[in-house]
Amino acid sequence: MIRPGVENGRQVRHYFEMKKSDLTCPACGAGYRRIELTSRPGVKGEYRCLLCNEVLEKFDGSTDVAIRLTVQPEKTFEVQPKSL
Repeated sequence: MIRPGVENGRQVRHYFEMKKSDLTCPACGAGYRRIELTSRPGVKGEYRCLLCNEVLEKFDGSTDVAIRLTVQPEKTFEVQPKSL
């Protein structure tokens, strides 16, 4: 990717190292896409499953990580027998 720079009116090349992977929540089976930019720092913290609140990953802030829900598991409902 080439972006114009501000140094002397020259163009500066910026190469972004990006790693793509998939995550699956071990508790509910939700699927997530994970993208990590190793070329810039991120924030320290953790990411929890949007459906069941299970901790999926803890971040140390050394890289920038984005996680997006891609597959929501089907919800099953138990049918209660009708009482007469």
